[in-house]
Amino acid sequence: MIGTSLKHLRRTPGKALLFVLLLAGATTLLIFGAQLLVQTTQKIHAAEAQFTTIATVEQVSAGTENSMYYDKCTGFYSGYEELYDDPVSLDILNFEGANYIQPPENRPYYLSEIEGKRITGGISSADHIIEFTALEDQKEADQHVQARVEKVHFEAVYTSGGGKEDHAFQVGEEITICQHYNTSDRGGLTPIEAGHRYIAHFMSWSSISKDCDQAPDVVEYVIVDAPYTTQCDAHGQPVESGLLGGKKRYRADEINEEFYENGMWEAWQRKIEYEEKGTRNVIPVIPTNSLQLLPAYHDKKTYLQSGREITAEEFQAGAPVCMVSYDFALSNAITVGAKMNVSMLYAEYGYDPGLRWYSMSVPAPLNAEGEFYQPFWNGEYEVVGIYQFYDADSGEDGVYELTKDTVIVPSASVGASDENNITGVGPLRKDYCTFQIENGTASAFNELLYAHVPNMSGLTVTYKDNGYSDVMASLQRTQLNAALLFAVGLLASVAIVALLLYFFIVREKKRTAIERSLGMSRRQCRISLLAGVMVLALLGTALGSGLGALLLNWKPPQAPEPEPAPTGLVQEIKTEDYAGFDTSYSLWARSRNTEEDIAAGETQELEALIYLAAPGTLLVLILLLAALLVNRNLKIEPILLLSGESE
Repeated sequence: MIGTSLKHLRRTPGKALLFVLLLAGATTLLIFGAQLLVQTTQKIHAAEAQFTTIATVEQVSAGTENSMYYDKCTGFYSGYEELYDDPVSLDILNFEGANYIQPPENRPYYLSEIEGKRITGGISSADHIIEFTALEDQKEADQHVQARVEKVHFEAVYTSGGGKEDHAFQVGEEITICQHYNTSDRGGLTPIEAGHRYIAHFMSWSSISKDCDQAPDVVEYVIVDAPYTTQCDAHGQPVESGLLGGKKRYRADEINEEFYENGMWEAWQRKIEYEEKGTRNVIPVIPTNSLQLLPAYHDKKTYLQSGREITAEEFQAGAPVCMVSYDFALSNAITVGAKMNVSMLYAEYGYDPGLRWYSMSVPAPLNAEGEFYQPFWNGEYEVVGIYQFYDADSGEDGVYELTKDTVIVPSASVGASDENNITGVGPLRKDYCTFQIENGTASAFNELLYAHVPNMSGLTVTYKDNGYSDVMASLQRTQLNAALLFAVGLLASVAIVALLLYFFIVREKKRTAIERSLGMSRRQCRISLLAGVMVLALLGTALGSGLGALLLNWKPPQAPEPEPAPTGLVQEIKTEDYAGFDTSYSLWARSRNTEEDIAAGETQELEALIYLAAPGTLLVLILLLAALLVNRNLKIEPILLLSGESE
C-alpha cells in the first residue's frame, strides 16, 4: 500500500518536488522566525536585568571668581573658584509619580579611622611646631624676620622641594620666618612684635620668585596651619561659637596669660597630638544604598577583583559589611572575610575625596570648641568583596568618587547622625548625588521632573543608561522583524498545506473509488493516500529544518588579517566609521557577560525544541487534516465518486 502510494508520486515528480520545496521554504521561514523571536526576547529580558539607569544631579555654578595674588616669595599667581548659591535640598526631587527604584541620595564621605590601617597615598611635608621669640617686628606678609627657637613641640624633617636639607631645630637657634600665605587678600597678617613669644606651625620653604629678597642659600619657614576648625551645620554654615569659631587658618598665637586661660594652649596640645599621630591615617568611607548608584560602578570603571558584591538585602538591612579597593587591601594585608573596626570621625558633603584628600585641604581635626571630634559611629565591618579599577596601572588616585583607599558600606549600617561632625558642605555634585529609575523611562521621568520641580534651572540632571536605549531599540526592531518572519512563515505554511491536501487528497477522489472498487478496504485506502502525503511532508519539513539551522548558525566570512608591514617601512592604517562596535576586548567584558553569553544557555535549550516543534507541528497538522479529508472521501460510495456526484 505504501509502495502503491509512492508509485503515484513518481507519476507526478514535478508536482511532488515543488511541494517538497515549498514546504521546505515555509518550514525554514517558520523555524528561522521562531528562533530569532525567542533569541531576541531572551536578549531583551537579559538586557533588562543587566542594564540599570541612573541619573546624576549637579548644582549649576552661579559664576566663577578669578583672583590674582602677589607676594615677593612666590611672585604672581592666580586663583580660580566656582561660586555656588546655597546648597539645594534633595527634598525637591521627592514628587508624586517619581517611582524611583533607588531614591535620590547625596552621599557624604566619612573620614574614618580604621584600626591598624593606613591609606596608600597622601603627601609629605617638613613640619615643625615650635615656640619662638620674634627678634624683629613683621609689618608685611612677605617680610622675612628673624626669630629664636625657644621650644620644639613637633618635627617631621625631610629634604625640601628646593633641594635644601631641612633639619631638626635646636633651642636657641635663629631661624628666618615669613607669612607670605597671610597677604591681605588671604586673611591678613598675624601681628608679630619683637620680644614677644609665639607658637606656630611651620613648613620649610625655598623661595622661587626673582622678587624675593631672601638669600638663595637660606631656608625660610612659612607659618601654616594653626589649630582651626571647618565645623559647619547641615546647610554649610560655619559653627562660629566656641574657641576656634571664626579663627583664620594660617596664624601664629601669642603665648600670654590669655593664651592659657581661654583654652588655646589645650587646642595646640591637641594639634601636636594629631600631628604626632599622623595626619594621613584616616580613610574615606562612602555610604550608599546601592552599588549601582555609584557612578564608578555604574559606568563599569571598576570590577569585582575577589569576593562578592554587597547584596540588595544587605543594603536594605544595613548589614555590617563592606567592600575595599585592591590597593588598600594589598597595602594593609586585607583578605575577603576580614573584620575591620571603623570609627567615623568627620562627614563631608559635596567634596571629592580624591581632589580634597590628596591635596592640602584635609579637614581640620578640631571642632569649634577646639576639641577632637568624637566618632559619631563605631562599627565592625566584614570585608565581603575587593574591587579593582580598570585603569589601576595608569597611576591615577582613583575613579570618580572612589579613591584607592575608599571603603564602601551600606548607608543603613551607619546607625547614628553625623550632624555634629560635619566638616564641609559643598554643592550637589554628579559623583555623589544620584538616583535610579526604571530602564527606558528617562524621557517620561524628565518631563515629570520639570513639571513638578520649579527651580530646575539651578540643577543639571544627566541620565546614564550604559547604552540601554540604543540596545533596546535595536533589539525591539529585531524582535519585530522576527515576528513578521514568523507570521509570514506561518501563513505560508497554512497555504502550502492547504494546496498539498487539495492536490494529493481532495483531487484523488477517483483514485480512491478505483482502489475501493478493486477490493481494497477503507483502512488500506486510507494508508495509501496518507502515506504519499506524509512522505512529501516529512521530506519538506526535514529539509526546511536543516536549512533553518544553517541560516541561524551561518556567519559571514571574516576578512583575512593584513600582512605585517615590511621592516623599515611605515604602514599606513586607515580607519572607517562603523555603526556598531566590537566588545570582544572591552573592559566591561571582564565583569559583565555579553548579551550572547547571558542568553546562550536558555537559547541552546530552546533551539532543539523549536527545531523539533515547528516541523513536528506541521506534520501533525497535515496528518490530522489529511485524515479528516480522507475519511470524508471514504464515506462517499465509489459509484458516486466515479460519477462525480459526491455531494
